[in-house]
Amino acid sequence: MKLPKKIEDIIFYEMKGIFNRDPSMVTKNLNSTEKGAQKYLGTYFPRSVVEAKRIITDLLSSVEILQTIYKKDTIKIIDIGSGAGGFVFGLIFGINAKITDKKYKIYAENNINIAYSLFDYSGCCRSIGGSTRTNFQRK
Repeated sequence: MKLPKKIEDIIFYEMKGIFNRDPSMVTKNLNSTEKGAQKYLGTYFPRSVVEAKRIITDLLSSVEILQTIYKKDTIKIIDIGSGAGGFVFGLIFGINAKITDKKYKIYAENNINIAYSLFDYSGCCRSIGGSTRTNFQRK
């Protein structure tokens, strides 16, 4: 599974992501420099997005789960230790591939600003709120 070109272009060209595999970087990302954040964005953030999208795609293949989500007006996502927000972005990205008329309420704790920027850049969702944003809605 691969990210759509539009998302890759945003990560690597607009947000200046840099691919640089360095496992020690993952543990230091919250206090990294701008260059460190760009390396994380280009290396580990895409993987988190793809992993989450794959998980939710598999879950939505269950008729029971799909029907449960269809019945909801708002999908609530809680992500403790959200890091840069790749998993949340991947979940919403995967849900939106099947169900496009939902609002999202996200409770996240950590540095999720990269995902917020992608929501804003990609037009996938509209963000409202402060540092821990809640109320995402598909445009």
